[in-house]
Amino acid sequence: PGHATTVKLLFNANVELSLSRVFLVSKGDVFHPAEIAHGRKPGELLIKLPPLEPGDYAIKYKVFAADGHLTENNIRFHVAP
Repeated sequence: PGHATTVKLLFNANVELSLSRVFLVSKGDVFHPAEIAHGRKPGELLIKLPPLEPGDYAIKYKVFAADGHLTENNIRFHVAP
């Protein structure tokens, strides 16, 4: 808690950043746009998260691959005190 972090997601195809969206979802289903960037490897996506208070969160993403397919999912996680 209280420290910014970066989450790394790996996909089997390159990601089109301009067509992809990632949100941090906090209590009450409040959506906060997340900053995303390419990682060092093909298909690697870096998601920058701000410092978080203890509680339940999710990362909701809709990612478009360079080959045209769409991948979307939610990753739920908990920040412990």
